[in-house]
Order: sequence, then C-alpha cells, then structure tokens
Amino acid sequence: MKLWPFTVGVAAAAAFVIALVGLRLSRCSFTCKACGKTFHIPWRRALWVQHYNNEYILRCPHCGHKGWCVAVAPSEKEGN
Repeated sequence: MKLWPFTVGVAAAAAFVIALVGLRLSRCSFTCKACGKTFHIPWRRALWVQHYNNEYILRCPHCGHKGWCVAVAPSEKEGN
C-alpha cells in the first residue's frame, strides 16, 4: 500500500490554503497603534507574522514602532 500520492495531495492542499491566507492578509490594511497611520504588507511577509485575533506584531514603516497593529479587512473599510 503506497501512501505517497495521499501525502503529496495533503501537502499540496496545505500549501494552497497557506497561500490563500497570505493573499487575504496582504489585502488588509494595518493600523499602527503608536502613530495611527495605515500600511500594507506583502503576502509572503503576512504568512510568518505573529498574531492574535485581528492584531499582528509588525514594524510600522512610518514611525518604526514594532508592536501590535490592527488588521482591517477591505470589506470592513467599505462598510459592508
């Protein structure tokens, strides 16, 4: 009984889901709690960021503060 086709399929599905999560996060705006400005991050960086709920530990490109930033999804910005 060969399990490698199943294993490859599971690994491909996991990679696909991880990429989708990264793409979703790259569409979000992040608001710095120190200066209040918003910024975006690339999807590759979004994959490895420590987070809790909708807050992520990021370095603000405007003020340089590293700390918790609030993620705002595109649908929340439009008011939908």
